Amino acid sequence: MAIVNMSTNLLQFCEETSDIDYVLWKEISHSALSCMLENMKAENYTKAIDLAQAALSSKHRASCSQKSEPELRSEIAILDQSLLDNNGNLDGILLHDWLLLVKGICHFLMDQNDDCMRALADVHASQLLVISSYLQARINLSDVVTEDMLNLVEESQASSLHPLVLNLCGDIMSQRKRPYSAIQFYQTSLQESGWSDLLPLYKISLQYKCLHLEEAELESLNLLVKLLRSYGAREPDSTKPSLEQQIVHYITRDISLPAALYASARRSCLLHRYRAAADWYLDLLAHIYGSEILKVCDSLLLILYRFRGSLFCFLECSTYYMKLLSPFSTAESLNKRS
Repeated sequence: MAIVNMSTNLLQFCEETSDIDYVLWKEISHSALSCMLENMKAENYTKAIDLAQAALSSKHRASCSQKSEPELRSEIAILDQSLLDNNGNLDGILLHDWLLLVKGICHFLMDQNDDCMRALADVHASQLLVISSYLQARINLSDVVTEDMLNLVEESQASSLHPLVLNLCGDIMSQRKRPYSAIQFYQTSLQESGWSDLLPLYKISLQYKCLHLEEAELESLNLLVKLLRSYGAREPDSTKPSLEQQIVHYITRDISLPAALYASARRSCLLHRYRAAADWYLDLLAHIYGSEILKVCDSLLLILYRFRGSLFCFLECSTYYMKLLSPFSTAESLNKRS
């Protein structure tokens, strides 16, 4: 609720205030950027875009005389030290580009690619070009030439974006029907991220599928499930992330444990590994049954579909059919919950 009120007040202030000097505009932009990040966390991308637009529009009404001496500004908690210039003041040029970049990312996350590209076209700060180039390459995946791809890998070496860039390269190789090269990039991405982002591991399983390497495919999926389970028990990182790290987090697509369980069950079933598939389906159903997913699910059709898949596997592997009732105490309770 607090972020909603702050966002509303900031939008109203930008709309109603006509006399804005450059120092005040920088503080407004800094506050807008902070609110945008909070709205992105809540997946309220439209509000974040409105905040960026309000701050960018108010700049046209501000005096753009840059000051060299320290500014007497109100006490504010700086989002990131990288937003300060050499004099310890908020860097207006960098703030302007951050607003555009985050606005573009919000459009990207809403699959509004044309709007994203328009926002990124005006991002010129050298610190932000790697993220901007990555997003543009992600949108125009089929148009990325090899030289540009390798340049992006080199330019992102010192950035927290580097694992995502390697993952992007894997996607490009996959699209070009070069599975071995794709696997190599995905494996390097996993290593560079410290195995914190596991989507490349799922993509590796897809490459093994294309190569008809069934054992390697299933082993990759099995490892994926094991890692996702172990990660769920880890203590959260208490270190405050940098502004760049927060942005990278928002544009990182991940895979959930239920999705990995379903992929393992589905692929095992299609490869006629019915006993393994039945166990994977049981794990999936037990996870759904014992979690909040069941309470917030928009429709039970998906769960019923997975019940159907598990029943099929148990019919093919009849000696294990009694396991289906393990999440429930009696057949009567099964009927009540169905």
